[in-house]
Amino acid sequence: MDRLPLTCCQICGVGFTIGRHRTREEALAGTGTGPCDDFSRHSWNNSTGCQQGGCSVIDRSFRNYASQRTICITWDSPDDSPGAAKPSHIEPIPTLGNDSIAMWTMEHLAGPDCPCEGAYNGNFISAEEMLGCCTCQCLIPKPKFTVPELDDADFESSSDFILTGLSDNMPIRSRVGLFFPERHGLGSCLAANFFTSPDYAHLTGMPFHPTCLEVYKRASLLRFGHVDMEALYHWYCLEADFETFTSFPRDEVVRRGTAWDHDPSIPQQWNHCRGDEVLVANPVFVPALPSIFDDAASRGASISSLDEGAIDITSHNSNQTSDVFAVLPYELRLMILSHLSPKDIATLRLASHTFRQLPQSFFRYLLRREYPWLWEIWSDLKYSFWASEKPASFTEDGLEWQEKRRNFEQNITVIGPGNSTPEPCSTSEGELPSPTPVYLLSREKTDWHGLYCDLTKNWGHLRGLQNRKRIWKDCQEILDRIQRFKEAGIISPDMNVTETRRQTAERSELALKINRAWHRYRMRRLPLQTFNWEEWATDSEDEE
Repeated sequence: MDRLPLTCCQICGVGFTIGRHRTREEALAGTGTGPCDDFSRHSWNNSTGCQQGGCSVIDRSFRNYASQRTICITWDSPDDSPGAAKPSHIEPIPTLGNDSIAMWTMEHLAGPDCPCEGAYNGNFISAEEMLGCCTCQCLIPKPKFTVPELDDADFESSSDFILTGLSDNMPIRSRVGLFFPERHGLGSCLAANFFTSPDYAHLTGMPFHPTCLEVYKRASLLRFGHVDMEALYHWYCLEADFETFTSFPRDEVVRRGTAWDHDPSIPQQWNHCRGDEVLVANPVFVPALPSIFDDAASRGASISSLDEGAIDITSHNSNQTSDVFAVLPYELRLMILSHLSPKDIATLRLASHTFRQLPQSFFRYLLRREYPWLWEIWSDLKYSFWASEKPASFTEDGLEWQEKRRNFEQNITVIGPGNSTPEPCSTSEGELPSPTPVYLLSREKTDWHGLYCDLTKNWGHLRGLQNRKRIWKDCQEILDRIQRFKEAGIISPDMNVTETRRQTAERSELALKINRAWHRYRMRRLPLQTFNWEEWATDSEDEE
């Protein structure tokens, strides 16, 4: 039977079935669990690798049914008092042989040298940093007879597509995900990176991480001056075929995770490669970033202007220095710096004392030029509540959100005389989540030089910011393609999205036939020179 590739974020290329192995210390403290916990609960390398890697296991056969998401460890508490409770059954990795039943009651706790690739090692990335890495949302064609909903985004009211709810539990071998809350009558969706058949094109949604969509919004804002959701959706409809998606110029670490180039059987699960943890770090809410911003704002409170720190050229006596740059006007020296890389600027500052002290305005310019993805410098666009710091609260197990949603569903649809568009009329009960404000740095009262130094010094620890930079690069490629489509007149206001999806699906169906034929052929280990895909384009399962 043919295998289908795992579903990945259309924007960043990373899968949704991401796992994380907790550490022994986290298990002892009862911490470290998160949305990705379900995918790494029972996996470990049952070999000497884990036994020598400092790994251990803990019994997790007890489930706390008061919260369906929380899976608790077993506790030893003779007197049943909470203060006396402590975790038990932590032991070295056992040799289970073929006893697979025991694996379902044990959690693998990663040691520092754990060789497993079934999940990322908790010693190298925290659960807080990974929040949202398993959360999926989709853009999908708007159903007929759709009425406005209170949590609709602006683009949803005027476009032919809508957002689904969220899913924190995308299935590994099926593309049909359950999304919560149900929006516009849709509680499930065929989430796929490409159309498998023209018959299902209208039921297929573009999958993405809500945090990745926030990166796209700001990249679009910087490129076009507005957030162009229509163009993003049209780009997906035009390029939703297997070959185009797998050939997208992703970073090499993404290709290691998907292994498109290495396995002709087509991957169905994510490869959690050691050292690639940055791929799953939250690009919007970076744990260590607010404190760095706070420090820069605190130091900048005493700055009088952006020109502070600049040296007036008249203060230099050209007879006392042999520095050739000293005779240049201040503005010309800044113009020279604007054409240099950060490394060349640092070298020039060492070589010439006239560049030792630069104004705060220059370092703000340098940050904007080198870090365009650091939108906290230039944009106050709020984050959608879908990209919350704790996305699990909006999913199927978020009982508080579910109750709020139920309150708002007690709406009265009012159609006035002569009006054809229904308007939602809300009750006074409940309150929908609000967008999250962005930490916008003050232009005048920020130590821009200190901020630049802090970001450079702490770059290795800011995994979320590193991931934001990578996703920003992917967004630039998407925007380049959108721009070419616009210039060619392919993306236009009168674009027929339904016809475009059908045509793309037909092209994708042919690509899938060729790919499946190649899979069957390679499973037979036949020579590459004799491959003819039409000879192997069959649906019979006895070929496998």
